[in-house]
Amino acid sequence: MRFIQDTTVCVKPDKGEEFQEWLIANKGRLEADYPEGTSLLGVFFTVYGPHQNEVHILEVLDSYAAID
Repeated sequence: MRFIQDTTVCVKPDKGEEFQEWLIANKGRLEADYPEGTSLLGVFFTVYGPHQNEVHILEVLDSYAAID
């Protein structure tokens, strides 16, 4: 079984494109910085709905103990 942790952040409406560029440029570094037992599943932008400025960062945990 795997566990998913969802961290939600808000990006200012005029900073979405800049944030996307930063994510693309730093993807490898972000993935490498995750501690053992965790990994980055992906970063997802809300494109339709009331929370269009939300970004969801999904992380995979090998076990519930990996939260620590």
